[in-house]
Amino acid sequence: GRTLSLNLNQSINDSNSDGYLNSVNKFYNEQAVLDSTQTVNQYKTNDIKNSIFKSNLAYTEPLSKSLTVIVNYGLSLINGQSDRKSFNQSGSGNYDILDPIYSNDYQLDQVVNQGGAIFNYKKGKTIINFGSKFSGVNFKQYNVYNNKSYNRNFVNYMPQASYQYRFSQQKSFRFNYNGNTNQPSIDQIQPVRSNLDQLNLTVGNPDLKPSFRSNLSASYNSYKVLSDQSIWVSGSYNFTANPIISDVTTSTGGQSIYKSVNLSDKMPANYYFYGSLSRKILGVSTGLNFNANGNTSYNFINDVLNKTKNYTYGGGINIQKYKEKKYSFYGNFGPTYNIARTTIRESGNSDGWGWRGYANFNIQLPGKIEINSDGEYTFNGKTQTFNETFERFIWNASVVKKLFKDNLKLSISGNDLLNQNVGFSRSASNGNITQSSYTTIQRYFMFNVSWDFSKMGGGVKKQN
Repeated sequence: GRTLSLNLNQSINDSNSDGYLNSVNKFYNEQAVLDSTQTVNQYKTNDIKNSIFKSNLAYTEPLSKSLTVIVNYGLSLINGQSDRKSFNQSGSGNYDILDPIYSNDYQLDQVVNQGGAIFNYKKGKTIINFGSKFSGVNFKQYNVYNNKSYNRNFVNYMPQASYQYRFSQQKSFRFNYNGNTNQPSIDQIQPVRSNLDQLNLTVGNPDLKPSFRSNLSASYNSYKVLSDQSIWVSGSYNFTANPIISDVTTSTGGQSIYKSVNLSDKMPANYYFYGSLSRKILGVSTGLNFNANGNTSYNFINDVLNKTKNYTYGGGINIQKYKEKKYSFYGNFGPTYNIARTTIRESGNSDGWGWRGYANFNIQLPGKIEINSDGEYTFNGKTQTFNETFERFIWNASVVKKLFKDNLKLSISGNDLLNQNVGFSRSASNGNITQSSYTTIQRYFMFNVSWDFSKMGGGVKKQN
């Protein structure tokens, strides 16, 4: 029962780009009189190279008939270089004057040593896993332009545990826990100075500390063959201690300064839940389902702590039937309720009802012809913030003809036949409740020819 495995992985990425930045920002005083103007006219080049090598050695040792341990060690080497140059125009009109303020050449080297042990207990209907991994990271960033380096050494901690009990072949329960340390990124600690957006600037925070994220999840499933009855319940809950959040300060002139800070007394969290029950009624698989998901986040806005909530609840009925080489259909529809709230602007909450529906069918006709169609319906009602409704029905259909031994397929399809595919979203983030409408690809038709090489004809003849 002993195993020894070695995994090696190497990846290299080289990216080069160039372009022009032309922007004009005009600032007005409270009397709507032009106060000042900022103009940027530069040519920029980017040369970014990254190389990542990862290795992992794992060994499994049986301690008894029911208990085994897996120990592992891994070494990772991460190297990168980011050379970004900005050029201003000279008197001749050429972009040949280097702007050292918005140019940088960074070299990044990371050495990661990881080790750990995972225990596995299996006896009867019970399976238990528990253990942890640790990784020590040596981080070094060198600024070629000013001959300055930034060094950081830290340890990541990744505990894990799971419990599974299988009542029978068709019924089981499972619980999982995973935790991991999240280190602040280099952009949060020491961001590269950029003039791409003069109204939104980011500054670094070298005092940032790591956060720790915990993930709990559980599931239960049961299936009865004779009645075709199934029960499925699953859910998860994640929370983060000492989280890294955004701190934004906006001046009266409209410029925002962004910085990342730790939050010690609050924990952002998100959750997910899904449950379904189905069984066959009059030859049709019929079921009920319920789902809920949401997240709570925090950020500072002009030194005021803001709490943002995004919750979505939904449920519905689904029907399904399948007859081999004849037809199949599936449908799911039901209501939804969305909650979007911010504490810094309680009058701007955006709670509202909605509706979701989806259906598809497939019919197989003589002559190896198939007809496929599906439709999705979306409705979002009015909220306290947005006094308008949104409604959309996207209907797609296709006809497929199979030739030879089903290797060759000819099809013609129509997408968004009713021409209603309009981009739409509502969300709450960092104290803002936003409704967006955007352009998407709407109605179009396509003719398609495909050949399936995996279906090989003929057979193998045996010779004596």
